[in-house]
Amino acid sequence: PDPSFALAAEARLDSSTIAAMAKETAVADGLYTDGSASIKLTAEGGKDSARISLHADATPAWIAYRDYIRKEEDYPASFEAFMEASDAGVTIRRAALKIGSSTIEFAGRTDTGARSYDIRANSPELFLGDLDSISPYLRSEYPSSGLVSFELNAARASDEAHPSYKGAVAVKGARFETPFLESTVERLDAAASFDGKTGRLHIDRMDVGSSDLSGTIDIIDIAG
Repeated sequence: PDPSFALAAEARLDSSTIAAMAKETAVADGLYTDGSASIKLTAEGGKDSARISLHADATPAWIAYRDYIRKEEDYPASFEAFMEASDAGVTIRRAALKIGSSTIEFAGRTDTGARSYDIRANSPELFLGDLDSISPYLRSEYPSSGLVSFELNAARASDEAHPSYKGAVAVKGARFETPFLESTVERLDAAASFDGKTGRLHIDRMDVGSSDLSGTIDIIDIAG
């Protein structure tokens, strides 16, 4: 019979271990952590393929990554994934990033070496308030509100092909403060879509201070 295996492992990682693991990846530069995270991993299969499930909980940790992420200590954040791996590559059957009470889901596949890939991400209901404790682009002392929904796809047919991107993002009833604006955004209703190099941003309503903005912007070449 063909050889088979089954593996189950659990670990709690401190900040120094997380930093050491990150050195082997592209995110090492600019990643800072304090506190701990837990990981559970199971895998089973044979010589040609394996089924893998992963669960990581970073709730206890403080995490900062460049200017993009500032996750506060003890704020709920976890990731789980169910995948199949083979010599040809990895298929993500289902993956989910949970932030506060919001969830971002992922699926897709990538070949060995990521020469070609097709990855999809979506969230039908991402609460803006859940981003207060992880995003430096929102002032956490001001309670944000409103909903964001999106569906994004990134794909590349081969290592010689250009990546393609398409998707849509909608913001409804958003209220927040950001370091980029002196006044509070009292309301934002907007939608954006892009496909390849072109995109469109439509602002149905944006109330900032005494200004009430609306309009549409067509982007001819996203790549610039």
